[in-house]
Amino acid sequence: MPTTKLSKIKFKEIEFDLDSFKNKGYLTHNFHSFPAKFVPQIPKIVIEKLSIPGSVVMDPFCGSGTTLVEAKLSGRHSIGIDINPISLLISKAKTTVLTNSQFLKIDKILEKIQKDFKDCEIKNPKKYITIPVIYNLDLWFQKNVQIELGIIKKNIDAEKDTKIRNFLLTGFSAIINPMSNQISDTKYASIDKNIATNDTITKFVMKIIGMKQRLNEFSKLAQDVSCKIHNCSTVSIKPVNDEQVD
Repeated sequence: MPTTKLSKIKFKEIEFDLDSFKNKGYLTHNFHSFPAKFVPQIPKIVIEKLSIPGSVVMDPFCGSGTTLVEAKLSGRHSIGIDINPISLLISKAKTTVLTNSQFLKIDKILEKIQKDFKDCEIKNPKKYITIPVIYNLDLWFQKNVQIELGIIKKNIDAEKDTKIRNFLLTGFSAIINPMSNQISDTKYASIDKNIATNDTITKFVMKIIGMKQRLNEFSKLAQDVSCKIHNCSTVSIKPVNDEQVD
């Protein structure tokens, strides 16, 4: 990959429109909550000011992939590194364009999940669910929520297409906290939320439908550039040893 000439613009000369920061959940940016999330306008402006189309941008702590999304929208190749496996999952889902046939397959999976839920209510639940053994599971998840999450997870695990599976797992991860008894993303305490039967299935289906619409919009604007994401510690720079970063 050819190197490009760095811009002579100094970072202190870059100005931000703070009013634009209000709209920080556009396109795929709202796929998943994440602590200390980047306001997307910050990497967007910095990338556009300090690089040119076709150059390579690296985010050594890519988190939920905000910089990677903006790099792809700006026509820059990108490399993301993060030691958190959830970061890898979310970043891939937010930057990977899916085909119409893949979207249709997702629709069929959503239909299967809803059918399995109905069948589970009147037949043998064990046939339709896979509930992991987790310490204090009943403290953090209602029984009905456990069953519905189990149905969703079993159907996701059955999907062989990695891109589709990553997309669905990101949506699944995004609803875990709201459907649990945990008070919030950042407060580690349990309360009784009285989550009704079928709410978890509905929440997941609506989340995936919304993600599909946003990814479709993103795919129309995303440039044909590479986006490589590595799940490792940034102190190990082996993934980028053979690549030039602008």
